[in-house]
Amino acid sequence: MIIFSTMMKSVVLAAVLIIVLMAGKSQAQVSNTGPLLQGSLDDATLLTQEYIRPYAEGLGAVANTGWVHKAGTHSVLGFDLSLRFGASVIPQGKNEFDLNGLNLNTIRPVNMANSVTPSVSGSNNPGPQVEVFKPNPLTGQDEVITSFNMPSGSGFGYALAPMVQAGIGLPYDTDLMIRFVPTVSIPGYGEFGVFGIGFNHELNQWIPGYLPIDLTVMAGYMNIGLTGNYTVAPSPSDYDSDPNNLDTPARWAGQSAALSSSSWNANLMAGRTLGPLSVFGGLGFQSTSMSLDFKGEYPVYNLQVNQQGDDVEVVLDSMVDPLTVNVDTGATFRTFAGASVKLGFLYVTADVTYAEYAVFNAGLGFTFR
Repeated sequence: MIIFSTMMKSVVLAAVLIIVLMAGKSQAQVSNTGPLLQGSLDDATLLTQEYIRPYAEGLGAVANTGWVHKAGTHSVLGFDLSLRFGASVIPQGKNEFDLNGLNLNTIRPVNMANSVTPSVSGSNNPGPQVEVFKPNPLTGQDEVITSFNMPSGSGFGYALAPMVQAGIGLPYDTDLMIRFVPTVSIPGYGEFGVFGIGFNHELNQWIPGYLPIDLTVMAGYMNIGLTGNYTVAPSPSDYDSDPNNLDTPARWAGQSAALSSSSWNANLMAGRTLGPLSVFGGLGFQSTSMSLDFKGEYPVYNLQVNQQGDDVEVVLDSMVDPLTVNVDTGATFRTFAGASVKLGFLYVTADVTYAEYAVFNAGLGFTFR
């Protein structure tokens, strides 16, 4: 038990480090999307959706793995406690996207031939320069009011997540599984929390005769919440006037982004336990939806007729809680296979899931009955 406690403390520490790593990357990349608000809200929504899509889908793919370490179920009141790490591989094609394919109405590449830009998982070099245009109130013609480079990616083509899970055996060869990390504050980054629930039900009891394998149906749901704080402030060189005296540091200090990722999966699974070794595999369906809410007050620029009435100028304005971005994968097919080795009350396990996002998952735990 002392060895187990020491191991679990080490794994928990590693989990915290991974959370900080991902929170730091997420915070940095989300803050990069601030300039996208300079166009219309429709354009900002489209651009942010495509930018964050790889991590949204990759994080959901990870959340749908690691629910079991064998196909069979516990005896009544048997239990296990585990901590696992999952990593999904972002497909190469998700690391960039083409601005010309989004039908934007207020933002366009300065060079239309240079329109491919990194997503959040893509190159950490800045994307192409784009310009924001809005109607001139005097002429009615489109006029460029500002320009900027599309945000760079993280240069990190993986989505990572730790999972703390407890399971208990119920009657009728059924396991109840709970995932839970209370909302914790990560200094300098924000808050992180997890909740999940699942079950694994053995089908052998309903099938006449002897089956040489354990056959089960398993389903799980998991929600990951992450809130990050950052600051997107205007530059005086980007506007001609500030008639409402908006540009004060305190005004932009309350900005944050709240991310909520919900994932579910349902599977048919088969496996066999021989001594300390258990092998399992299965197939099923999974889905992920993510929402990203931008909170606080953000700077934007508009065209306004000057006091003389003979020209226009770029004025500083602001928007409060300007944007909610949703990414939904729909139901997709998945297959998976894994194994575990039991060492007394301890076990180590690993599995791999094949789907649009390949996921590798490994961990260790404590099990009884």
